[in-house]
This record gives sequence, C-alpha cells and structure tokens, in this order.
Amino acid sequence: RSTKFLAVKKRDKHQLFQLSDIDYIQGAGNYSELVFPNGNRELHAKTLDSLQLILPEVFIRVHRSYIASLNNVKSLMVEPGSKYSLVLKSGNVIPVGRTKYKLLKEKIDR
Repeated sequence: RSTKFLAVKKRDKHQLFQLSDIDYIQGAGNYSELVFPNGNRELHAKTLDSLQLILPEVFIRVHRSYIASLNNVKSLMVEPGSKYSLVLKSGNVIPVGRTKYKLLKEKIDR
C-alpha cells in the first residue's frame, strides 16, 4: 500500500494531510482523529478499521483505539499493573493494548 496522504472533507473541499505529518490516529466512534505533533487534530470520516486497510504497513494498531506509525516511536514503556505505553518522538504518550505489546516490541527492536 503506497498511500501517502489522507483526505479530510471540510465543508465542500477536501484537505490533504501527509501521512508523515501525522503523529497518531485515535478512534472517535464512527470517526477517527488524526493527531499531529503540535497538538492539532482533524476529524476523519473513516473508522480505525477502515483506515487500517488503506494505511501503509508502517502504521500499526497499537490499541483498540489507536494507530501509530513506527517511524514516530521513541520508546515502549512497561508500567505497573501490566500496562504498556508508547512514547512518540513528539513527546505524546499513547496506550498499548496488552495483546499488541509483543508484536510491537518485535517490530521496534528490529
């Protein structure tokens, strides 16, 4: 999959966002929020499941409500109580599902 942009419909126009500019994607019901390193957010009309089908393989579902790009990962943290978090280069921290930890660790350690 060679998708490089995501289009967000705004009123009557579509605005293109480069995938490399997106910090992570967060589920928002039947929508998704594209989150940028500067904190800006854009609502996308597709669900995380739909987006996952069109995003390049570098974007990984790290939690049922989050997709992150491996290119943006700084580190993987293990926290008390079997909780895991992903620290992104932007400084943002997002949760990692317990079932996703092993796969994510393998991909990061490559």
